[in-house]
Amino acid sequence: MKLALAIAAAASTLCSPAFAQSYVIGALGMGRTDISCDNASSCDRDDVAGKFSVGYTWENGLAVEGGYFNFGKASKSEGRAYLETTSAGPYIAGAWHFRIARRTGMSLRAGGSYIETKVGNGSSDESNSNWAPYAGVALNYAIQKNVRTELAGDYSRASFRDNTANLIALTLGVKVSFF
Repeated sequence: MKLALAIAAAASTLCSPAFAQSYVIGALGMGRTDISCDNASSCDRDDVAGKFSVGYTWENGLAVEGGYFNFGKASKSEGRAYLETTSAGPYIAGAWHFRIARRTGMSLRAGGSYIETKVGNGSSDESNSNWAPYAGVALNYAIQKNVRTELAGDYSRASFRDNTANLIALTLGVKVSFF
């Protein structure tokens, strides 16, 4: 009983506003799907990317974060054959937020993403989902005490059948912390 009370007291202390805070991030930018454009008469690897996430950080800067990422779509055509792929899905990551200067900070993220890859050719669509590594780095600047702009680079991988593609996004967004 004493052990249970001690664990509950420690957990409530660590979750108090003095030791932790939650945050949300919304960002838009440019996504790139690294598909092969060999022999393609037309190829477009770049599209709009977007991210929405929620996180919980402790005073030491360590955090847990989860959200949804859309890396955009890519398309290519070879004669009459047309292929379009879209990669998006939820992610969960551990993060480390630290300060570089008075109003400038940096975040490093690593975890996993469950990427759904949809491939279509105009007449039929197929999809495949898989867990893939996720990594990100961000530079942020404090506009106000609890509002920061964030420039982030994120990476994951998509797979479909025997093919894999690197997913890269460069986004600009806003991070709002709740004390």
